[in-house]
Amino acid sequence: SLYKASDIKYEVDAGKTVTFNEEDFNKFLPSTKGTLSYVTFDKPSDGELYEDTRCRYDADTTTKYYYDATASQDGLDTVTFEADKTPLTEYSVYIPFHAKGTKGAVEDGVVEIIVNGSMPFTDVPESNTFYSYIKYCYRENIMQGKSTTLFKPTEPVTRAQLVVTLYRMANSPTTYNSNTMSFTDCKTLSTEFQNAIKWGVAKKLINGYGNSFKPNDSITRQAMVTILYRFGTNLGYIDGYGVTGSLNSFSDAAKISASMKDAVAWAVGAGLVSGNNGKFNPAGTTTRGACAKILAGFHETYVG
Repeated sequence: SLYKASDIKYEVDAGKTVTFNEEDFNKFLPSTKGTLSYVTFDKPSDGELYEDTRCRYDADTTTKYYYDATASQDGLDTVTFEADKTPLTEYSVYIPFHAKGTKGAVEDGVVEIIVNGSMPFTDVPESNTFYSYIKYCYRENIMQGKSTTLFKPTEPVTRAQLVVTLYRMANSPTTYNSNTMSFTDCKTLSTEFQNAIKWGVAKKLINGYGNSFKPNDSITRQAMVTILYRFGTNLGYIDGYGVTGSLNSFSDAAKISASMKDAVAWAVGAGLVSGNNGKFNPAGTTTRGACAKILAGFHETYVG
């Protein structure tokens, strides 16, 4: 997305209209800049301010919307946003605004409008434990389905699938150290998967096995959080967020690989993973549904 954070959020269903709450903008302005006088909104140009261009927003930087409007002025409570298309899933629209205080200072912010939608996966009903996390990852283009209608939430995550999710989370960079695929068992993979694997190896997130990568091998629970921890530290997402949890509550803590204990402790402390019946089960596989939960938590906390 174009903006990593938003200052004011609204939700609206597809085809519906949401009205901005003028009090939200009044609360946004710091007291040091006086009381809120008016707000202007950037005019979209060729959709560049949008996460998705299917919406219509009528405003520009020359129009002032006043907090205390007179009869001849536009009131801030008249500003609306119309989501005029039906999405397959949720998406966000980001609109920069400029709040003018009575002390002559302008405070810039961003309104995020989340357009609610539905997923196309017939095997992920709303009753599914991981529904909201899968929906989040699908909306953010972190995870996609195994087909256009199936997500396969109970299938294990493979090495290739995990790397491509992190690659997407990093906005699919095109610059990395290797321009050729050195792994003989990856040459038939899609271009996106090949690029993701080359990028993941270059960023020291995951290693190969000589000339092989073993893209279809399942990822264990301890390996997944270790790779995610490398992703966070190597790319600077969790710099300064060195939370550490205790592993003492897990009766099988001794089975966690020594080289992975720091990563597991971080994931526990960050609230991304927990045990089951007092065990962490480090060698157990991570399902696609459970992977979505972990990735959604990471993205919302450290990236989004």
